Amino acid sequence: TAQDLAGRIAHSIHNPLGALIGHLQLALRTHGRQNSEEVLERALALAVRVSDVVKRILNLFREGKADLRREDAGEILDEVARELEGRALLGDVKVDIQPPRAPTEVWADRPLLVSALTALAQNALESVERGGWLRMSAGLEDGSVVFDVEDDGPGIPSEVRDHVFDPFFTTKRTGSGLGLAIARGVVTGHRGEIEIHPGRGGIGTRVRVSLPGQGPPPGEPDGGRG
Repeated sequence: TAQDLAGRIAHSIHNPLGALIGHLQLALRTHGRQNSEEVLERALALAVRVSDVVKRILNLFREGKADLRREDAGEILDEVARELEGRALLGDVKVDIQPPRAPTEVWADRPLLVSALTALAQNALESVERGGWLRMSAGLEDGSVVFDVEDDGPGIPSEVRDHVFDPFFTTKRTGSGLGLAIARGVVTGHRGEIEIHPGRGGIGTRVRVSLPGQGPPPGEPDGGRG
């Protein structure tokens, strides 16, 4: 299954990442040049973040649920936007961020949700021509927090739409077919739903992620964590 596959992938890269972090920590202690130190600090921060996401993915697919906490939906959108900034500039794609109209909290494992939304947005970026646009929005709808990722790309044919979350399914020459499958696993671990629709007005594609936003943590009768 996609969950088993994601767990194996996460396990296979976890140990090399741990070794990378160790080497970078050693380099920071032994190299005194300021410019080298700045680069190493940034690389170390990235490696630590990736390692954290991998550990969370392992736990998600082992336990069947994410470590959910109350998070600000607008801040999550901003974090995804920062992840995409460089790639959007290189591709000459305009990224439009539409935060919730009012402060909106969602039950989420923040690093995992950011990773999943980034994968969805990156997939959209790869389908958009230069000069195109990508829109990400969040809001409250019928008691759920919804994240929409929209683009003005060529869209996804209906016969393909049912298979885009299947492991290894891809229509791209260099695609692995794993990003969307793992993203769906993350959303499922949040007790949420993910759907793909034609874009508004028939232009492009719209991916919607719906997550619990009110009440106790999903799967728990009452209470919660701050």
